[in-house]
Amino acid sequence: MESIEYISLTPPSDQIFQNIDRPWNREVIYFLLVDRFSDGKERTIAHGGKMHGFQPEQLEQVCGGNLEGIRKNLMYLKQLGITALWLSPIFGNNPESYHGYAIQDFLNVDPRFGTLDELKQLIREAHELDLKVILDIVINHTGNNWHYSEHKHPVYYRGRRYDFGGWRFPDKPVPLELRDEKCYRKQGQISNWDKFPETCEGDFFSLKKLLLDESAEGLSVQDVLLKIYSYWIKETDCDGFRIDTVKHAGMLPVSRFCEGIRAYCASIGKKNFILFGELTGGDALLKSSLEGTKDTGGQFFKGPDSLLDFPLHFVLPEVLKGHVPVKLLKKRFKSREKYGLGMGGNELVTFLDNHDQIGTLVKKRIGADSSEQEVVASLAILLFLPGIPCIYYGTEQHLKGRGRADSCIREPMFSSDGRFSFMDTRYWIYQQFARLCAIRNEVRIFDLPKLIFNRQFLSADCDIKIPGREKIIVFTRKSEDEQVIFVYNQQNIQKTAYVEIPRPLTQINYIYSLGNPHTEMVNSVSGSNKFDLIKAVLAPGELVIIK
Repeated sequence: MESIEYISLTPPSDQIFQNIDRPWNREVIYFLLVDRFSDGKERTIAHGGKMHGFQPEQLEQVCGGNLEGIRKNLMYLKQLGITALWLSPIFGNNPESYHGYAIQDFLNVDPRFGTLDELKQLIREAHELDLKVILDIVINHTGNNWHYSEHKHPVYYRGRRYDFGGWRFPDKPVPLELRDEKCYRKQGQISNWDKFPETCEGDFFSLKKLLLDESAEGLSVQDVLLKIYSYWIKETDCDGFRIDTVKHAGMLPVSRFCEGIRAYCASIGKKNFILFGELTGGDALLKSSLEGTKDTGGQFFKGPDSLLDFPLHFVLPEVLKGHVPVKLLKKRFKSREKYGLGMGGNELVTFLDNHDQIGTLVKKRIGADSSEQEVVASLAILLFLPGIPCIYYGTEQHLKGRGRADSCIREPMFSSDGRFSFMDTRYWIYQQFARLCAIRNEVRIFDLPKLIFNRQFLSADCDIKIPGREKIIVFTRKSEDEQVIFVYNQQNIQKTAYVEIPRPLTQINYIYSLGNPHTEMVNSVSGSNKFDLIKAVLAPGELVIIK
């Protein structure tokens, strides 16, 4: 198809959309790059070291992963405890692109990844396993489909517009409605990523910024994008969109798009469809983006349902490794509470690491400088803190990518010589993560709305509690009737802490532990039969979850 004029947004009369009505705060999301997960070939499972063998320059190119490879490994994800799968963009991309975000054909699956029928089959079989599927989409820009005059690479300068040079391909982009230079801002590449309006007007590196303003042309582009992605819902029956570069697209275009998608889903009977976005910034910005905005005529448009919690991502790994104090983690959740984020059932999407570590000189996976036990502890905390936890592909196999380029943390889950796959269901981290997901469901952590960072004391002197600095990570998830206490020593030496508990215990019940942590109940008041303290003695990396 070349034009949106040739697509129908009306489903066949006999089409029934799958509506998995499980609330999104109960999901565990697995994010993967289609090109890096599996190529679908028969391979030997590597049980030892996971050396993919791809050279740095090869990681900047297509490595061969595809939709068929994902479909064949759905049970691998199901057994891991995953409930929702987030796919990097599957649309036709520039030839030099492997990641999916440089779109040149919005109406077709990239043939390097597979076909529309293969995508439909993947989603259909995922639904049969009670797995949701989220598609990654882009509304801010297209791929590098045209060049400026004289093939120059201008940078943004005070809103200046530059001359259009020509199209890179005779038949791209698709749809042809976007093959018009009036659809683009033509203001050069962003150089200051935090300066407005530059961040909303400039090109995203070589990717060309679409015109998304309130002009007739800008509204037309927005209408084209709404029809494009409505078409993908109708065709694939996917369960949500992750919206790329929300900050750069702008609050009004994103909110208008979200409302349009909600209206379309309602019209075809597709329920519980999530829209969550990528937005880096403070909580005031996150809050306003979720709330939405009005257009110049006063019409209100609600923003996305959720956003990726970048502020948590920037602090959590450092706290887990003992590099920064626990109080920064407390501060993060106090800020969330102050701005009302993650409340009312619409939690933020939380993560440890990802494919696009913005603002870091050296990019690295959580496993790059962590032991197996530390990786498991990190995943446990992610699962038990408030939010919709999202695991980055390969974490469960202890991939250790690091380097200055994004490609260094986008390793394939298969070897370059065609021999090995790294999807080892017997691997210890994989099995521990699966167990933790099961425990998360058993204790229904998502139904315990209150988060408390427990106070820690220097001793259990019967009548005097002497406050101490938070040596270790301790928090409680609780409701009126239930509590789950999480204790982890992130320091590199053994630690002893006297931890105050919200509801006195009669006994300590471990529901999960790493290592051999020692805990005992303590009375802090003379003659009391209520045990309101836990004495915890933990070696480095030891963890215990108590109910």
